[in-house]
Amino acid sequence: MLRRVAAYSLFAAGVLLIAFFKGYNGHIVPHPVMFWAVGFAFFIAGFFIIRSLPQYKSGAEYRKFMREVEDIRSNGMPVRVELSRCEIKDHTYIEEAFPDKGPSAMSFFTHLEEYVKEWDRVTYHKADGQKEICQSILKYTCDYCGASKTFISPVIRKDKATLIFLLDSQKETVVYVDKNNADRYYFDVGFLHE
Repeated sequence: MLRRVAAYSLFAAGVLLIAFFKGYNGHIVPHPVMFWAVGFAFFIAGFFIIRSLPQYKSGAEYRKFMREVEDIRSNGMPVRVELSRCEIKDHTYIEEAFPDKGPSAMSFFTHLEEYVKEWDRVTYHKADGQKEICQSILKYTCDYCGASKTFISPVIRKDKATLIFLLDSQKETVVYVDKNNADRYYFDVGFLHE
């Protein structure tokens, strides 16, 4: 919470310093350019801190998910996955970068974190205001406890070509399967996010 307050404070102070000293023509402050530069540094620092913050809505869900993953990893049965045997299913689509007429100034500052994370997450096509979304999953079928079982990875935000390259360099990973319920498993693709 303290980081969030610091980030918004730096961001706001940066905007105010830039706005005030950009057109400053007074004689009280001898070097207004220095204050403008400090404002710009505050703005950039606030921007990068906001960029690193977790989102409010997903924070509790993410912590719950990570507790379940740790439980499965520590108590589950590991199944070795040869990534060369995985089937890649991909889906790429185009959507509007900012639907409607774009964000208002008030909604921009209210939802700044979401916009910053969205800018990091997508590829923009500046000519037509659209973004390309690439999503893939891995499907691995093997013999598990005497029966054929298919394990499906979580959604991976990479295109198929990039994913093939990354899988080729990794060679193998692990699926952790709950000993009591084979439908409860964790397909470890953490190496793709490093």
